[in-house]
Amino acid sequence: MSVYFFSSRIRVVCSSILVKHKWQIFVLWPSYYYVVQGHRFGIIEGYGCRPTTYFSIAAIFIVWLPPLILSIGAIAFAGLVLRPFIQCRISFATHLATHSALSYAIWFTVVSIPICPWMNWADVHSNFSRIDLYPALFHAP
Repeated sequence: MSVYFFSSRIRVVCSSILVKHKWQIFVLWPSYYYVVQGHRFGIIEGYGCRPTTYFSIAAIFIVWLPPLILSIGAIAFAGLVLRPFIQCRISFATHLATHSALSYAIWFTVVSIPICPWMNWADVHSNFSRIDLYPALFHAP
């Protein structure tokens, strides 16, 4: 059984679960959190508001276990994707070796053109409270 077949089969199963049960994820999961919420918010000095959780067995299963399971699943998917990525990189390296006009430096320059430079914290977060408005023309269908 190939890795591609295994990963595509998992993708089909996960997408079918999300399509059939997405209302449970987005509607019921926040309502489950209400079960273990002791009070609305706790205000922490120097931090701000933070939702509270009543520490119990139910809180473990409702609040902390689902993100842990999703993280383990993400690690598993990353492992499944890593092997084909390495194979593709080896293939690309052999292509670069045979075609001398293209090098890693040129390729990296072309790929990194749309990346904005990181100057400093103040520059990146300047005018942070602005709200950008985009017309519907720019949204994907």
